[in-house]
Amino acid sequence: MNRSQLIAPLLVGALAGLGPVRAATAVAPKAAAAGSETCSLRLVTTKAVNLQHDGSGTDEVRARLGNTNTRTRAYTLGQRRNTLSDGTEHFSDTTQLSLQVLVRDVVWQTIDTRSVRCEDRTRDFVLSNSDARYKTRAVIEVLP
Repeated sequence: MNRSQLIAPLLVGALAGLGPVRAATAVAPKAAAAGSETCSLRLVTTKAVNLQHDGSGTDEVRARLGNTNTRTRAYTLGQRRNTLSDGTEHFSDTTQLSLQVLVRDVVWQTIDTRSVRCEDRTRDFVLSNSDARYKTRAVIEVLP
């Protein structure tokens, strides 16, 4: 729980006798403070549950964290990789997490995209399309 979440109920209670206009004004800074936080997004692990390229037995995969592409890694079926050092995205409010696979050594095809909110937590994602399926664990941290 952040500082604004602790203070807002106290302000509302203290201003309750001043009428609805002042009480509403007292609550507004909570939303502004939450929107101004900056977070970091990192992937901890990624696991290939089903490959895009079943015939070759290997997918070349990268994640896109907001505007940041992580390093490309080769995955075989069932393989889990530690991806903590592959890249970090800093953002406010929300950002996007995408997983992409290289097709014919030329084009990056997006497997799936998810929205990520700025909040302290560890979150598991399943990113899939009609053929490929990957599980990934992300750490989202509110920066001081």
